[in-house]
This record gives sequence, structure tokens and C-alpha cells, in this order.
Amino acid sequence: MSLKRQDFWICIALFVLFVCMTTPGIGWGTPNFWHPDELVKNVDKQIGGIRKIDASYFNHPFLPPNVMQVVGKIEYSLGLSRTDFILTVRFLNVLLSAGIVIL
Repeated sequence: MSLKRQDFWICIALFVLFVCMTTPGIGWGTPNFWHPDELVKNVDKQIGGIRKIDASYFNHPFLPPNVMQVVGKIEYSLGLSRTDFILTVRFLNVLLSAGIVIL
């Protein structure tokens, strides 16, 4: 089954629309974590060595927290702030979610 040209552009339009709708709120609460269940908070604590990875905790899929950890280690090694880390990871989350929207 192949995508028609029109279907391709509809998928791109949905992707762009989703990104445009969700990106404006990614700075909410930074540099603090106001949302109690935010995954970024746990990853930030893991990078800082405050929290250990719990192998029995399966609320989140494997990809997002591990990608967030890599991004965080890179950003912190470059001397960037926690706010930069939060914004980057939240935008990455927007892109991953937008990819699901077009599926």
C-alpha cells in the first residue's frame, strides 16, 4: 500500500499543525518542575545521581526516558542549564508525539 501525493501532504500538514499547537506551552514552569508526573523530572534526577533507574517501573516506554537521558548528558556536559534541558526534551517529546499523530 503506497501513499498518494495528497495523503503525504495531509500527513505533513497534520504533523506541522500538531507541532504548532503544542510547542507554545513547553516553557511552562521552567526551570522548576510544576507537573508532579513529568518524566523529565525523574530523568533529571537520574542524570544527577539523585535517583536510580527502577527496572520494575513500567509506566513509560523504553525510548523516551533513554533518549532524554542521552540529551541531558550531552547538554549538561556542554554547560547548558536545566531550563535548556527541559525545553529541549519537551520539544523532542512534541516531535515524537507528532510522529504518532501522523501514523
